[in-house]
Amino acid sequence: MEIQNSIFQLVELKSANTEWEFELNRIHTNNFPHFDEVNHAARKYEHEMAKFLRLSASIQGPLQTRAQTLLALSLDKKEKMKAYLSEIAVTRNSLKYLDTLLFTLHIQYKNDPKFIAFLTQAQYQLSMFIALNQNIVLKQHFTNFDCSQCSSRQSEIFETVNLHLEILRSKIALSNDAKNAFYNPEHSQLIAHLFDDLSQAYTQADSMHQTIQSQIITITLVLVITVIALLSFLYLVYRTIEGHRRAGITDPLTGLFNRKKLFDNLQVLMDSHEKSGKSLALLFIDLDGFKNVNDTHGHDIGDKLLQRISARFNQHIRKQDCIYRIGGDEFVILVKELENLDIAEAIAKEMLIKCSKPYKLDNIICDITLSIGISYFPDHTRTPIQLIRHADEAMYQAKSRGKNQIKIWQGAI
Repeated sequence: MEIQNSIFQLVELKSANTEWEFELNRIHTNNFPHFDEVNHAARKYEHEMAKFLRLSASIQGPLQTRAQTLLALSLDKKEKMKAYLSEIAVTRNSLKYLDTLLFTLHIQYKNDPKFIAFLTQAQYQLSMFIALNQNIVLKQHFTNFDCSQCSSRQSEIFETVNLHLEILRSKIALSNDAKNAFYNPEHSQLIAHLFDDLSQAYTQADSMHQTIQSQIITITLVLVITVIALLSFLYLVYRTIEGHRRAGITDPLTGLFNRKKLFDNLQVLMDSHEKSGKSLALLFIDLDGFKNVNDTHGHDIGDKLLQRISARFNQHIRKQDCIYRIGGDEFVILVKELENLDIAEAIAKEMLIKCSKPYKLDNIICDITLSIGISYFPDHTRTPIQLIRHADEAMYQAKSRGKNQIKIWQGAI
């Protein structure tokens, strides 16, 4: 009985190892590195390992030596996991810094087309590095930027951005090296040898029934292991594909849809509303006072504030409406299937009241208000770009007239 229990426990151990490797492999597929899930999977593996060692302790033969070797490899594997998680944290901080820097520079040099071209190219390289950090290789199609005609300040920025891009490249390489060190083929081979040892021990201990009964058990074990391995593999493939798909259309900080998803959806929604004869409203939202929170309390508090306010947005929109984060503190809400335009303004007013309440983050009270601009399809325009631009202009009118208010687009400023 102890041999049979050890065999089934070894199946559980192999399954726990598959789950551990899967959680570590998918650590970048959603918004944040899943440290809790990975550590939980590691603890589950340790529990199953301890149970296997206890059940198999009295079985004689080479199994004991292999079991101790497996234990040593498992401890080493856990250390490799810690090293990888540490590299991920460093890489993520570098990504955040560079993304914030480029966002600030885009605003500062928005009227300089030539330098904006360099910043756009740098943003594309950053996107490539983010994809590379998730084992996605994108095709490179940028050219070298000539900064010989730049001002001294722009030249300094040029050097700083390129330096941080190179630093980020090296950090991603270190992160990938740490991840590769985690996967040790000797670990899987050792588990396979343990199955052989247990099968042999079972045969020797139960020689009187090794004919039909032994074959049935062996086939059953093979089928169980095969099914577990196949299901684990299919689940891994599905989650990886789904993770990569969502990574391309969601904002990594808030989990909301991103700017790319907004442009993908907007024309489709306009076409469907054209057919139905109903209106579509675009609410352009900017957070009043967000920069002061960042400058006063730091980017970690700023990030938490963006996550909290995104959650409040989701609580106060209708099920059929969509919300997007398109910039640092800028959001867009698409209010669909409007038979009465006043509905969109009513939703905006509720946002203004509910989402402008103070936020308590790490014992810090953060006060934020909203400036909201609204444009309508088809009343104001029939093109996606103009619909966004009109709502943006209305939002700036709201800001210029005192903030914490709503403005409906009525013409260019």
